[in-house]
Amino acid sequence: MDWYAWLDEPGTRSFAFHSPQGTLTAHREHRYATWYWYAYRSREGHLHKIYLGKSKELTLARLHTAATLLSVESATIPQPHGALPPLQSAAVTPLSSATSLPSLHLLKTKISVPPTRQNMVMRPRLMQRMNAAMRGTLTLVIAPAGWGKTSLLNTWYAEARRSAWSLVWVSLDADDNDPTRFWTYVINASNTLQPGVGETPLALLYALSHPPIEDILMPLLNALNQLPTDTLLVLDDFHHIEAQPIHDALTYLVEHLPPKVHLVIASRSDPLLPLARLRA
Repeated sequence: MDWYAWLDEPGTRSFAFHSPQGTLTAHREHRYATWYWYAYRSREGHLHKIYLGKSKELTLARLHTAATLLSVESATIPQPHGALPPLQSAAVTPLSSATSLPSLHLLKTKISVPPTRQNMVMRPRLMQRMNAAMRGTLTLVIAPAGWGKTSLLNTWYAEARRSAWSLVWVSLDADDNDPTRFWTYVINASNTLQPGVGETPLALLYALSHPPIEDILMPLLNALNQLPTDTLLVLDDFHHIEAQPIHDALTYLVEHLPPKVHLVIASRSDPLLPLARLRA
């Protein structure tokens, strides 16, 4: 029986993989109307997990790499039940000893709402304009440095009738021009709305074979669509972002946002988005 056909059989849900590099247990999991494979390894009382991909992506090289990342000398994995079909040896590629997962260390203050300043000057006209802008998908707050963009958003959200909305806040800087770093912060911030919202997008973002950004954002958009309340996604200090791939991906996100999700961009200049088309 063909390896990939066996992987896609309805009854195939897990298997164990053993190699000189290490061992793992693979599980097939249904997420957002699609089946994905994940590798698990218990180590020192903690369960570690790596995204493997769809069935068609489970090459022998992929399994060897995952086993290397998850292995330790004293680890043991249960034996599989029954024989497995042979892996296709043509898929084998050399392993690098430097292979490792990217770091997921985050600066928590970047995904936290900045504290509200005391003795704020109230700006009722701007508050009214913000209220009106929330009828749309995208709101731009454009002004020079020091004009109070962050303070306006913070004060506006603090109003009693806005506090019932969910809020995702990301404060950006020049280092966030790396697309992986940018979306790591956005997805992790979104994950604060409800546990699991960002699990699959993050797994795809750090997959061994990087899928298109649309495939990463799709499960995020589907998860956001399931949220029960309106949600604000604030990208503050967006003028630091100059990388065109980020703007292209953000355009896809804006064009497919669920009706209850509103994106607010605070910047010193207009972002490189198709603003004329979005306004139309």
